[in-house]
Amino acid sequence: MKGQLWISMLLAPLFLQAQTTGSRDLVDVKAQIRAEVAHNSSELANLRQKGERDFFEFDIRKDVARPLLHVADIQLALEQADPQHGTFNLVIQVDENRLEKTSQPANVPIQFLVGRDKLRYEVVVNFIDTDRIRGYVSTPNRSILDSDRARQSQPSPKSVASQDKATSAEVRRTSVQFEGRAVTVTIPKLDKEGFFPEGPSTVCIEGPPNRQCYTAPEDHGIDPQVEVVELSKGKPALLFSAFSGGVSGSSLHLALLRPGRLDALDNMISVGPVSNQSEHAFWTEPKVSQSPIFVVADFVWGPNESHYSEHRFVISAYVYLSSDLVDDPMYYLDDKYLTLRRYDQDAGDHILISERTEILKRLMKVKAERERKKRPPKSGTF
Repeated sequence: MKGQLWISMLLAPLFLQAQTTGSRDLVDVKAQIRAEVAHNSSELANLRQKGERDFFEFDIRKDVARPLLHVADIQLALEQADPQHGTFNLVIQVDENRLEKTSQPANVPIQFLVGRDKLRYEVVVNFIDTDRIRGYVSTPNRSILDSDRARQSQPSPKSVASQDKATSAEVRRTSVQFEGRAVTVTIPKLDKEGFFPEGPSTVCIEGPPNRQCYTAPEDHGIDPQVEVVELSKGKPALLFSAFSGGVSGSSLHLALLRPGRLDALDNMISVGPVSNQSEHAFWTEPKVSQSPIFVVADFVWGPNESHYSEHRFVISAYVYLSSDLVDDPMYYLDDKYLTLRRYDQDAGDHILISERTEILKRLMKVKAERERKKRPPKSGTF
């Protein structure tokens, strides 16, 4: 992407546009959305039972004569598989549009958007052998899409009135449910140039008992995404994200939401806007915390660096902690540091995966110090 002009009017702030020829669009997602990954057939069966997405397994060998294999409604071609280093190079083709992904690790979703509706597809490779990969393609659940389209084609009088009143926004029902309640997002329209939204996105957990909502900061109204995160047994939260507008870059707003009082959703984490080059993820690490820890990596400018060149990254780690000053636990910043290494995302570098060992080592030290301070002083000491 170095030196490349951002020419996609709608998706320029967020995505790298692949080659297009008038058929279905194929767009590479630069800011990954956290996805639930199945590592084997048993875990894949569990994901299927949830009914939120469709899954198609594949077993691809490198074949120069017939490189492309149909999986679901896309095609995949293996260019190289390196089991020694655990990476592979893959070509994704949608109609006549082509996307190349290099140096990809196993069990990390490759996310991209397909078609006019920008449907999120994922390719996950579980096993890497010599000139062979095995995994699955994840696509939006067709029955949910058909149901939503049918509902939109026959809107209720109330929804028509709300759209007439605010023609710059669309309310869309997601495939996510929160404790049995539907989740909707408000998607504002873009300005006439196609770079900036005409307002922020809002996420709502619909009633009964009552509708509860949260609104992103001003101008963060592009590509709102939601997912459910289990903080502890029987206590879910909703991870909400939305991008701002921009030309050669944009910012991402993140919020972790729980039902609050009356019609509000309370944000349980304070994360400043991060760039579209950032990474974020929840990790389950019981040695650090019984609840998932939240980690974020965002680039910093250095001397002689361009926008999309190699960068060092600031790593921020958040842990679910109790406080005497508030009633409920929240996510607090527990550690923060600047990487020694410079990472090149265009070359396929994954910052959080590469820094995982260092992140967890530092968090364990912070936890040990926190527990040391909780211990009562020894007898005879002041």
